[in-house]
Amino acid sequence: MMSLADSLLGTSVSSLFEGEEEEEEEDTTIHHYHKVHDDDEDTASESEQAHAEDEDVLGLSARFPSISQEERDAFRRHFHHNDDQCVKMLEERVLFRAMYEIDSPAFLQAQQDADDQADWEWASQTALEASKHNEELIPGLEGCGDHRYCHLESIPQSCFMCQTKDGSPALTKNGTPFVHVVPPLINLDSTTGASPEVHVTAIVLYLERKKLHIKNGFTCLIDCRQGRGWPNHNVFVILPSVQLIASAMDKLFPGQLQRLVVYPVPFALYYVFDRLKGWLPTSISETVELVHGVDSADAPPPTELSQFLDPECVDAMEQNRRARYLAKLVQV
Repeated sequence: MMSLADSLLGTSVSSLFEGEEEEEEEDTTIHHYHKVHDDDEDTASESEQAHAEDEDVLGLSARFPSISQEERDAFRRHFHHNDDQCVKMLEERVLFRAMYEIDSPAFLQAQQDADDQADWEWASQTALEASKHNEELIPGLEGCGDHRYCHLESIPQSCFMCQTKDGSPALTKNGTPFVHVVPPLINLDSTTGASPEVHVTAIVLYLERKKLHIKNGFTCLIDCRQGRGWPNHNVFVILPSVQLIASAMDKLFPGQLQRLVVYPVPFALYYVFDRLKGWLPTSISETVELVHGVDSADAPPPTELSQFLDPECVDAMEQNRRARYLAKLVQV
């Protein structure tokens, strides 16, 4: 299947609008692609029993003893129509865990310590080291491209687990933890940065450190506003990275990404962002919500974020984002 990068590189902005009628003046309407519904307790209980029976038939507990019952159940629910795919994803999950020693005592202790800076530093250095030696960074992940490059000594943090003042995870209005991903911080320059696969590996390793918080579901907010002193790649460069981030999350944390909010999307580029859905797994594309707005560095967060977050959470995210202005992000 043609990748998003190949498609976008062969498509001009004007052609995306060919045949489209002139649109109305930009508004701030949120385009919903998915609504999260509360689970019915009785149905959930019956489903859990069915999954347990399915697991016995497939022998998952014997084949994947290093994977917890809870995680195996998540894979079964996510791939309940495709047993072969479920087994394949579990095999790749085991390989990923072994590659990065995720079951080691040191890793498990670090998960408990909840030191955000240490979590990202570990994820950054581990991804950089793996990029030098490993043929694959995330087993089975498609869309990584044929040419990997990395000129960074450290990877600037582009993914943040939002926390309250006491260090516990901040929650959306529907009660799920959320992560804030800022793609304009990602340096993809072929002479000074690193390929998307390297950045995405750092992001998912960081989320592995946060697994205790996100195992029951999380929301991902992808903030496309530019920043002062950042790489600020254009939309055609950023979109394939957004696709890869979402695909990696779906692969390693199946069924846990409950909502993917992309913002702010300028009205003139709405159809460019809308094409992103076609290159995402169906389970992810159904959760995508696009929020209109302005993507300049000093643009405020879209007011529509208040539908998902309390004001103090929006303010905390914005303070964290602006604190990274003018930082030395490119290291060679």
